[in-house]
Amino acid sequence: MHKRTLIPLSFFFFFLFSFLSPNHTVNIRIFNTNIKSVLPYACATWKLTKTIIHQLHVLVNRCIRRILKIFWPVQISNQELWARAKQRPIELEIRQRKWGWLGHTLRQLPGDIANTALEWNPQGARP
Repeated sequence: MHKRTLIPLSFFFFFLFSFLSPNHTVNIRIFNTNIKSVLPYACATWKLTKTIIHQLHVLVNRCIRRILKIFWPVQISNQELWARAKQRPIELEIRQRKWGWLGHTLRQLPGDIANTALEWNPQGARP
């Protein structure tokens, strides 16, 4: 994910959560279904770098803090934040999707292009 993609998303999420229900459980469910399910779209093919993981953590944590109305003077750890919202770190969910995609690919027929891509070994040097 590029910073150009995450910044408009974060503004949209904050705008959305300012008009939602005062009930935290409803807002968390909306967050899970509409945002957390779409945010890591096609993440099975991403190369997970520390920068991408950090940007996703920041975005998800900001949204959860906004939903639970935890603002600046109150300091809680991310683990406590996730426990209050009954969430898992986004990194674990992305890794689970990557493993699911790998299992799906390995179950394909031997001549399938996905299996060929997994077993492909380029020969020679880079140009």
